[in-house]
Amino acid sequence: MRHRVRKHPDDRFQCTRCRAAFVTEARALKSTFKCPEEPLAHGHPYEREHVLYPFSYDRGDGYGPDRLCDVIDCPLCVGHACDCDVCTEQLEAPSLKVLIDSHEHGNRKRSPNWEEEEEMEDLKDMLAKVQPGDWVTAFGKDTRGHEVTRTGTLLADPKEMKATHNGVKVKAVRVCVGEKGTDPATRQTWTTLIPDHGYIRKTEPPKAGEWMHGEIRNIPAVRSARLDVNARLLFGGKGGKRSTEPTHDGTLAEITYAGAGRYEVTAVESGEVVFTGSLQSQVWWAYAPEDDQDQEQDQDQEREAPEEPDNALFVLEQDERQDQGDDERQKVPETDYGKPVHHVVTGELVGYWTLKKFTPIEEIQR
Repeated sequence: MRHRVRKHPDDRFQCTRCRAAFVTEARALKSTFKCPEEPLAHGHPYEREHVLYPFSYDRGDGYGPDRLCDVIDCPLCVGHACDCDVCTEQLEAPSLKVLIDSHEHGNRKRSPNWEEEEEMEDLKDMLAKVQPGDWVTAFGKDTRGHEVTRTGTLLADPKEMKATHNGVKVKAVRVCVGEKGTDPATRQTWTTLIPDHGYIRKTEPPKAGEWMHGEIRNIPAVRSARLDVNARLLFGGKGGKRSTEPTHDGTLAEITYAGAGRYEVTAVESGEVVFTGSLQSQVWWAYAPEDDQDQEQDQDQEREAPEEPDNALFVLEQDERQDQGDDERQKVPETDYGKPVHHVVTGELVGYWTLKKFTPIEEIQR
């Protein structure tokens, strides 16, 4: 495996896994030594120190355990053939010649702790593949610290934060996943992704009419903490352990909270309540086609919108007449009574105008 190299504060390029160090990044790419993905002691084989702490071991002479590795071909110290610049003595790095290795409780930590940073980068790579509006599946922790898997629309941009994991504050990312149109401030959509204990992936959205069976609580937009639930779906009937298929063809319905922990499923067309249950009640349901919802919204807008075709036509005719009237006024020469004035709408002559007065057409005809 290739080395994962980063620039060290001491101006060297060092692998974040095996600690192999190079003068330049180009030399690291030419290395033929495969990274074992665990820390190694580097330098001349005679100068490498593998400090081992088997705390459960005691020599019995009162001096405690032997602090150095005594394995002749240990793959972590004298047994490897690394070709980095430290092992070939082209780069001096005394700190890499010593490997602090603790086997207590199976723990083998690296210092500096690059593992957390690498896992955070991997998480950021996942987040870079999704954007608000995508249908995603996220696994992490909710606001109570319980593991949760949410599937739905990514409602907002991810936000970096600090979270408590195994009693320790660690870097984390919060994402909001829920029903489309839900306010991202709703805590029931929050999912905290821990770098080594969470993921987010872009998935295919469910198809309209694809039947699903489960509790009402698992239907998107239905949350026990929300009293304003109004989820539209296709209702297929009551479910349960003995139910193998929907009992209805698919009734377009809405779920509303009725109070006292009860939820009502109401048919959209008839307004009849077809089912009443709690969050634990099992039902058959499917996503409602978006075209039907858009069509109903368009029809509602058409009913509310005023009829303007005749008015628009009238204005157009009025503008045309006004243009024609302008042309006619340009063609009509000025008389002794002044300039002719035409009606704005009909175009008829209504009088003559001068700088001193306006003379109606009736006076002239008299």
